[in-house]
Amino acid sequence: VIAASYSLAGNGLTKIYTDKQQNLWVTSVKGLFKLNPNSFAFKWMPLSQAGKEKQSIFHIIPDLNNAQTVFYLTTQSGWYRYDAVMQTIVPHILPADKNQLLKNINNWVSDDRGYWFTSENGFGYYDVFNNSLQVLNQHVIFASGQRVTGNIARATEKNYWVTLKRSGILVYDRVAKKDTVIFGDKNKPDNTYGNAIYDLQKGTDGHVWFTS
Repeated sequence: VIAASYSLAGNGLTKIYTDKQQNLWVTSVKGLFKLNPNSFAFKWMPLSQAGKEKQSIFHIIPDLNNAQTVFYLTTQSGWYRYDAVMQTIVPHILPADKNQLLKNINNWVSDDRGYWFTSENGFGYYDVFNNSLQVLNQHVIFASGQRVTGNIARATEKNYWVTLKRSGILVYDRVAKKDTVIFGDKNKPDNTYGNAIYDLQKGTDGHVWFTS
């Protein structure tokens, strides 16, 4: 049991990330929390450090080079970079993004150069090293007639599965830059058309599992 003074209750928790030291990093409407479940060491880092009070943090994304000490915190007004060693939270300069994809992301997966992500405003890829954004909305709009994408999983070395809003799963081939929609044909028995897909994960057996 955690002491009341260390309670997370009422803070509107959004995401949880576990590092190699088994620390729990929790994002919330009141900032970032760090909790060690073994020692119960507790730390609260409000975004007021970055001059942004009462700013909800929706995701905590480990940096590609320093995944245990540096994290990106996503909010609707932009991203912040948290350095656990320096104990600093500073604004992270994003590339030009007229579609506001990065400000409204839903889920993400990483590769060796950046992050593939879904968003309320589409689907894309953020190359962190070049600080460049690849907008892939045309695939989503053509497949489902709207922009919202939900979950994402790296199914193979080149294929990413992206859930569409009540219209199946978009399989995007990053090499060929082409897409296929599966489980979206309402005339076939094995379809999810009209149903929300709540989660999408690749299992250790190599299969992609989803709930609907």
